[in-house]
Amino acid sequence: MNENLVIELSKKTDACFAYTDRNQSYFQIHCKNNKLTDGLWKDNINFIKNIFIYDIKTKHKIFPVSFDKILYKPHEVELIYKSFSLKISLIIQKFQENLKNQHESDFPILRFSFFSLDKDASYSFGMILASEYDSYFYDDFGNLLDKSFSNKNRKIIFEKSFIENNFDKNIYCCFEKVKDSENKDFAKLFSNHLNSIENFFNNFTVAGLGNLTKSTYWALFSGWLLVTGNKHRGIWAGLPWFRDNWGRDTFIALPGILLVSGQFEEAKAVIASFAEFQDKNPSSSTYGRIPNRYIDENDVIFNTADGTLWFVREVWDYLQYTGDFDFLKSMWSVIKLALEVDIKNRTDEFGFLLHGDADTWMDARIKGQEPFSPRGSRGNDIQILWFTALKIAEKIANLQKDCEYEKLFANQSEKVKENFIKFFFMKDKNQIGDCLGKNEVLDSAIRPNTFFTFSVPKILEEKEGKFFSFEDKQKIVKNTFEELALEYGILSLSQNHIDFHPFHDKSKKYHKDAAYHNGTIWLWNSGPVIDSMCDVNQQNAAYKLSSFHSKQMLDFTDSKTFGSRCLGSLSENINAQKLNGKIYPSGTWSQAWSVSEFARNVFQSYLGIKPRLLENKLLFSPKFPSDFENGEVDFCLGNNSCKISWKKKNVLESSKDYETLKVAFYDFAFELKNEQNISLEIEGIFESDKIQCEVERREFKLSKTCNLQLGILFDCEDFNFISEICYTNKTKPLSIKKKDYLIKKILSKSDKGFYTPVR
Repeated sequence: MNENLVIELSKKTDACFAYTDRNQSYFQIHCKNNKLTDGLWKDNINFIKNIFIYDIKTKHKIFPVSFDKILYKPHEVELIYKSFSLKISLIIQKFQENLKNQHESDFPILRFSFFSLDKDASYSFGMILASEYDSYFYDDFGNLLDKSFSNKNRKIIFEKSFIENNFDKNIYCCFEKVKDSENKDFAKLFSNHLNSIENFFNNFTVAGLGNLTKSTYWALFSGWLLVTGNKHRGIWAGLPWFRDNWGRDTFIALPGILLVSGQFEEAKAVIASFAEFQDKNPSSSTYGRIPNRYIDENDVIFNTADGTLWFVREVWDYLQYTGDFDFLKSMWSVIKLALEVDIKNRTDEFGFLLHGDADTWMDARIKGQEPFSPRGSRGNDIQILWFTALKIAEKIANLQKDCEYEKLFANQSEKVKENFIKFFFMKDKNQIGDCLGKNEVLDSAIRPNTFFTFSVPKILEEKEGKFFSFEDKQKIVKNTFEELALEYGILSLSQNHIDFHPFHDKSKKYHKDAAYHNGTIWLWNSGPVIDSMCDVNQQNAAYKLSSFHSKQMLDFTDSKTFGSRCLGSLSENINAQKLNGKIYPSGTWSQAWSVSEFARNVFQSYLGIKPRLLENKLLFSPKFPSDFENGEVDFCLGNNSCKISWKKKNVLESSKDYETLKVAFYDFAFELKNEQNISLEIEGIFESDKIQCEVERREFKLSKTCNLQLGILFDCEDFNFISEICYTNKTKPLSIKKKDYLIKKILSKSDKGFYTPVR
């Protein structure tokens, strides 16, 4: 475990900390406000509302909010007070083992360790119970220390029997009695807990990434905690309320949580679990689709156009990280069915995939009915995902020697590509339209969906996923970035649009769902933006955005910048504009795809690590920001691991070659842990007698080690971040001028915008 991964908080910090047991439970305490504390939850059962230490002499309850200092670590949190300290761990339950040899259920287990510095003090341990479950307390060896009885009135329980002066012993809190306590080894459970975390961090190393080094570890760890489930493995979309298996969220989050961190078995289990619930009923309107959400076989919904497409993309992503040909074979029938049915039942004459107004990720509705952000029937992100899925299916068909389907998917993908450029590209405005409506009317709203055009197909070979020339791409990215990008996040709708909403859940003028996709910042949207920025050599501007997200995760000394945050994690949303000079995170306080995209950008966008093990290749295309000077990265590559280290060379003297562009040169060293013949494709500027500022791709053999010099190109003039518009009473947006403006606008239309395009 990385010993430097400690976040230290001072008194009255506006933040919370949270852990999961990687099964079905989470534990959360707010550091400033008891009312914001969730306590301990499993499924929909709230076991504990809060905990406290009871000072018997003063008859005073001391809650976590009264701490003097908090040390938040991956394996435990330590609450430090003037005369005692309390350490808390929610024991991680191992995937597919569920502690069967130790425990007969998957109920959560909390470990408490109390230490008193005051010899004359007398304390007891207390909990506010929130359910009718009894609680049992054990020591390291399974000896029952005491029992608490709950009741319907949520009785406050004081436990006196195991808190003593200078107490330095561990207590394990369970919510059912251990039947055979003699064989219960709680100390071993905690040892397994530590080993699970240690093994996770042993899969990767990053160093020398400037502001992003420590936050990358925390993003990966916080995301890993959201990988849950026993029978079916999934990724919780976010805490506290998105604790189901959501398809779109899961597959967007999967690469930055499980692939870059080398958790390949769990990644495969997640993919296989969703494949198991594919709709295979030919008479169903969602025939062929992968679920948008499932709880069990009796509770499955398919209300999304892109969940299946993200699924296909991440099957390919997993295959490229692992070279798992057996899994490829098992997924082929799933992918073939999904895309073949889409072609037959859900496409138009242009090859575009049709969908409903709220069937994209921008899916907020008015009381579950009319969509707040109608994007039917052909959103630009859906078409790019559709194209990418078709190209992946074509490639898998080729590997499976299925010529008929290879031709079908190849023809369809080319048709989509040709018509996407024809109908969506507004060359005169350097813009990509957001969605194509009825009669091929293009909605020109500027939204972050544009960046998917460049980010999503990056999983393919460059020539396969290329839609535009470099010059056109650069103009589109610049135009969209300078319309949407604040230093703390990417707006979901331009400030200049009539439907723009500046605040998410901080306005009395409208329901927060009206703002959800109409201005509100989604932190995961920074992922496609940073991909696109790096593509056009704007990694220094992209790095500023990543650094701000890093600050949100780690800098808790700055109470003036942010509202309440979760330690080591990223929220779902942020208000589009500051309120009283403060940035307010909103939505869930720990969101899987937010932390995932942060970590994925580090490995794939900045470090440029792109495994291609189906072709026995490793593509390395670094786009280092200037702050990446000397460092290293270790990562898993199938059954092997690879270490890349670098050292920045002295800056070359300026010449005519660098009038508009700059190049930074590095000495790189590559090393495989185990010898393996692999093709190493390097993309960058190779040093020669006469340096040309042209990016090339060269191939090298990597059996064990390889050393080379490489130049990384970056643009001298960064794209500009926007500023918040300062409104007067006359220029206020309609959303805060007229109450429920957008709802009234939508409901006044005779055509409600519903569209479920299934032929």
